Amino acid sequence: METGSQSSSADLSDDLIMEILTLLPPESIVRFRCVSKSWCDLIDLNFLKLLVTKKEPVNHQDYSVELKSLIESDEDAVDYMYPFQNPCGDGSIEIVGSCNGLICACHAGCVFYVWNPYTAEYKVILSMESPLGFLTKDSNRRMGYGCSDINIGYGFGYDSKSCSYKFVSIFSEPDTDLSEVQMYRLGSGLWKSFDSCIAYQFSREEPGVFLDGALHWLVSSHMGNDESQPRVLISMDMEDGVFKEIAQPEHMDDFDYTFVGGLRGCLCLLCSVSNAKFEIWQMKDYGVGESWSKVFKTDYAELMTMGIRSFRYIRRLVSLRNGEIFFEACDQHGVVDVVRTHLDEKERCQNSGGGYKYMKNILQMEAYVASLVSVKSGTFVGDELKNYPRRLRRPG
Repeated sequence: METGSQSSSADLSDDLIMEILTLLPPESIVRFRCVSKSWCDLIDLNFLKLLVTKKEPVNHQDYSVELKSLIESDEDAVDYMYPFQNPCGDGSIEIVGSCNGLICACHAGCVFYVWNPYTAEYKVILSMESPLGFLTKDSNRRMGYGCSDINIGYGFGYDSKSCSYKFVSIFSEPDTDLSEVQMYRLGSGLWKSFDSCIAYQFSREEPGVFLDGALHWLVSSHMGNDESQPRVLISMDMEDGVFKEIAQPEHMDDFDYTFVGGLRGCLCLLCSVSNAKFEIWQMKDYGVGESWSKVFKTDYAELMTMGIRSFRYIRRLVSLRNGEIFFEACDQHGVVDVVRTHLDEKERCQNSGGGYKYMKNILQMEAYVASLVSVKSGTFVGDELKNYPRRLRRPG
């Protein structure tokens, strides 16, 4: 007769074990992989899929705690080693997007990679050494070297149907008013070219925002030869690559700058008039134009109370469960300050200084949730320093 200690997990179904494991943080999951070979196989084959398809990540609050402590003191800041860090005397990095614990970033303007900061694994998907996608034709021009008239749009997201991560590269030439689209599927190593071009102009400075299974951009449309038309909000479905236009709130032409963002899982627009005002508009029912609602507003006087003397525009937004938000305020010289405040006006009024706190001189802000998702490359941070390709340097 078996004792209770001997029956252990043998009496538990795999589904029940998986449900229990999804309640745990990644560091605990890593330890449980060492329990037995069957547990290791179970976690590797099934857990990552469950983790990234849950409606709300278990460790959703990880970054909120880190952001709160970081904005008050840098003592709790974590210094990550990232791919290609200072191999050529510079450590420039531009974040394209973040999804389910993976960060898509660009190094030195010419190397695109997907990186898991938690496991340190990364995968190069586009570079001068790896002529993929648009690089197969006139690579220097396609990368934008010496061609200031070229516009290249990017995006990174997740296709829940195929359980795959996809990187989108969109190349625009102003003299055609058309853009070519290609998509790279992580793990396959293959690019898919779209048969037809789209009539939009993209900007590299505004990567696509991933929400509701689609990437979103604000783009220029010159259809009908009317260059005075306002920018168009579009989406690209990550499953089938179909582009659609999304209705915007009225009077968007009243603002100098507008950026796409995400707020509490909903699509939003960050609207600024330089040194005057800033508003956040949220689409509460995705795809329904009538559901746009103004959920936040502030003005120059309020921002001045917490030390920001001037701003050109507000961009990038991170929201927390308790209603607090973080956004980037950029001035005319490109200096970025990250502002922390509350969506609710009453909450702001109850706090000293209007409820605003901020971090100065931040390069870029991105929300990140730790996970065990693998990019299936077997390459880890630091490996690239052993044999760094010279051709990745920018031409002098």
